[in-house]
Amino acid sequence: MEDILTLKDLKKTYNIGKYGSFDVLKKINLRIRKGEFIAIMGPSGAGKSTLLHMIGLLDRPNSGEVVIDDHNIEDLSNRELALLRRKKVGFVFQSFNLMPRMTALNNVLLPAVYAKKPRRERIERAQELLKKVGLENRMHHKSSEMSGGEKQRVAIARALMNDPDIILADEPTGNLDSASGEGVMKLFHKLHKEGKTIIAVTHDTSIAKQAERIVQIKDGKIISK
Repeated sequence: MEDILTLKDLKKTYNIGKYGSFDVLKKINLRIRKGEFIAIMGPSGAGKSTLLHMIGLLDRPNSGEVVIDDHNIEDLSNRELALLRRKKVGFVFQSFNLMPRMTALNNVLLPAVYAKKPRRERIERAQELLKKVGLENRMHHKSSEMSGGEKQRVAIARALMNDPDIILADEPTGNLDSASGEGVMKLFHKLHKEGKTIIAVTHDTSIAKQAERIVQIKDGKIISK
């Protein structure tokens, strides 16, 4: 199976003022195949979130390469990078990152609004996705009126709005009870079976074991993959 993402000799350094600089990621090399389900694990401060930002095209490395579907991000302008991210990557966060005063439907619509897709097309797509995640009867409720599990399902529907190839999940069950967490993981497995590439950062070993492959990171380096 072909690679969808390649990281080569990736390095990310942050300047910490009078204390100099700090290497968060050190010569990261990783290949992810199209349709894989990957879990990224490691202790706090290991560089997991920074790695996720690199994979999600939210930040650029200081050196090394990030290649997604044959696009080397070094060759892209910031605008081109944003367009590629919008097309290729969907994000699911631990804290949901929903707009509390907006309905589930309007939250899911947001990525398509920014992508300037036709209004009727995006409404039909959002409704279809909310049905897919089991929220057809909650689509007109505000996210502030929903449980944690429902909010995360809205977040997953939103991540799918522009039909990305890659779903990035940062501690997707971290704020959920066990039953809601199981429901969210079932959705990820369903998406994986449909061909989506799933990359999840988690501290939960039981969640990581559900992935096809576990990537362990420590002190900015991959120690197993």
